[in-house]
Amino acid sequence: MRFRKILIVVVLVVLSIVMVILQNYRIERNIRQLKDEDWVVREVAVVALGKIGDVRAVEPLIQALKDEDEDVRGAAKNALNKIKGTDTF
Repeated sequence: MRFRKILIVVVLVVLSIVMVILQNYRIERNIRQLKDEDWVVREVAVVALGKIGDVRAVEPLIQALKDEDEDVRGAAKNALNKIKGTDTF
């Protein structure tokens, strides 16, 4: 019985670590995509970063406010407001 509990705890810890690694990968990938030449890719990345809501995306999203495409800029504004929880941008 004790072994079973330890095994469950170990599995949960490993799953938590994997989730963190995957989340970090998603954030980094979307930040890289903000520099893509295709505005659609940039907009999708901006929206994804807003949904993730991690503060590491704030500075790249602020830079996206200067994007040449109006839709990307608007999505960046919305994403920043989601992360900040206000209507600051």
